[in-house]
Amino acid sequence: MLVEAAAALWHWAPNDELEGEFKSLIQTIGSLAAARRTEIAHGLVISEGGDNNHYLEPSFHSSRKRDQSQAPSYAYTSDQIRAFGHKFDLFASDVYQLTEKVRDWREATTKKKREASEAGRRRFRGPRLPADPLKLTLTEGMTRQVDAAIDALERGDFDVAITLAGAAEDMIHREGHHLFAGLRDNPRSKERIAEKKDWIALLNQERDCLKHGGADEMQIECFDAAMMIARAASKLEVWTPKMEDFRTWFLASLDNV
Repeated sequence: MLVEAAAALWHWAPNDELEGEFKSLIQTIGSLAAARRTEIAHGLVISEGGDNNHYLEPSFHSSRKRDQSQAPSYAYTSDQIRAFGHKFDLFASDVYQLTEKVRDWREATTKKKREASEAGRRRFRGPRLPADPLKLTLTEGMTRQVDAAIDALERGDFDVAITLAGAAEDMIHREGHHLFAGLRDNPRSKERIAEKKDWIALLNQERDCLKHGGADEMQIECFDAAMMIARAASKLEVWTPKMEDFRTWFLASLDNV
């Protein structure tokens, strides 16, 4: 398990030096310490030649560690076991030092990645000064806000999308059919809410809460933001390519939004 975990680490974050140290240590421990540890953990204390002569020998059920005459392949004295213990301590120290190296390396790598990410993030620098005033018509202003709302929707900033599109919708008075008028005057609305003012309040619920405040918390669905953009765009006579792309997406995604 440890070898497999290390292989995954070196694959995603290569470090030839540490990988070499790890493999060398695993090979040393696997070929020496692991075998001695198994012998000690599964051995039996046997008294031979008197009460003061005790040895650690293999179990009598171990066919690999005893021959046909039951002679053991090892018989460790207490001095030998203490010597093994000392070597185990040295191995433990090597493992600890390598662990610290890997931890330091991982922390340094993570810090570098974080710094690189922060360096790559575009920081606010403000407009180029002195800045010329922005001159635009109501239609241009509304168009820019709807496009900005579409960008916010794509980022998942549904609150920003509703605020921008809701403001854009109120910028221009348009006679004739547009989406909000169709929703407002829908005769089936009375099946849900009798009073028209309450129906309008429901249609504008998210927009008005973001604009005027209300409940301490609110949940804004993707559909709500998309519908507000569609309402605003329907009052424009000329659509931008971004609005056309939005319409195509919205109509294709109605069942999932």
